[in-house]
Amino acid sequence: MRGSGAAIGLLSLLWLLAGCSKLAVYEPTNVESHLWFDERIESEIVFVSESAAVRADGGIITDRAIAISRLPEGFRLLNINGHYLLAADSGGRLLLFLPNGARREFSFDEPIVSAATDGRTIALVTRGNVSRLVDVGSAESIFSSREKPVMAVSDKIASPIMSQNEAVFPTLDGKLLVVDRAARKTVGEFALSNESFFANPIFLGEFNDHIIAATANRFFSISRGGVRHSLDASIRFMAIFPSGMYAFLQDGTVQRLSAQLKAQSSTKETYARFVAAAEHNGAIYAAEQSGYLVKFEDDLKKTTVYELPDAVRARIFATKERLYLNNKVIEWTGR
Repeated sequence: MRGSGAAIGLLSLLWLLAGCSKLAVYEPTNVESHLWFDERIESEIVFVSESAAVRADGGIITDRAIAISRLPEGFRLLNINGHYLLAADSGGRLLLFLPNGARREFSFDEPIVSAATDGRTIALVTRGNVSRLVDVGSAESIFSSREKPVMAVSDKIASPIMSQNEAVFPTLDGKLLVVDRAARKTVGEFALSNESFFANPIFLGEFNDHIIAATANRFFSISRGGVRHSLDASIRFMAIFPSGMYAFLQDGTVQRLSAQLKAQSSTKETYARFVAAAEHNGAIYAAEQSGYLVKFEDDLKKTTVYELPDAVRARIFATKERLYLNNKVIEWTGR
């Protein structure tokens, strides 16, 4: 009898644990309609950055005007800035493609994980956590700063940002380095995280004269005068559109934030796991991982949910006109 009771208790415990471990899924109550994909592309998306997506055949998907349509074999996309494209391989080589189709090649002693350019200078971060400014004309390093090495980084690594006077580097150990380009020296340093793993910024951008950064668990806003604001939140991703700056959180909350990180409007789709967003005709469209496209209007006050034919398990990328899911395409027009 004791053995029987123990067996029943064990089964009850296993049932309880199984119930507790069940993953909560997004189940919207009002679904407007079922959306079908408008077309298919030649091969599936295997890599996504903020500015472009790359297909398995090396083809580049972007709404930027660039001179090449396919990456060289063995190279991965790092960034597209204006009409300039940066790509790197695993051995420390960096390619800069110019608007006229020409390319420049640079070699370093460790792989490049993040980069940006204005055509005259390249700002880059290496896997060894070195922040570097490189003069495009001479291929010489004109600034270099090595930070402490890190054991692991998030697969989302923010790119540096460059203005006429400054370059801002997201270091892999959770800092921002502000470098005076003319003086070629660090003029500011801001700690974002003291974590030992996955501390690197996953987003870095500019909004209303503020530098905006995010790690996996916190937002940061830094004014040109050095005034800092921060907000703790579990972040999926951030997006800056003409209508404002939006935060998509792990719990399905969507917020429009001010430059000081104050929530100006907010809504929540419980358990939604948003993976990408785009703005079209004043509306925000967000793709949800379990197979929905959610349209936010009237400053997040109105929500329309569309069901997609498939769950969004693959890479996803949005341009101003199209939403790409793996090798399928949805046109924004009319949505």
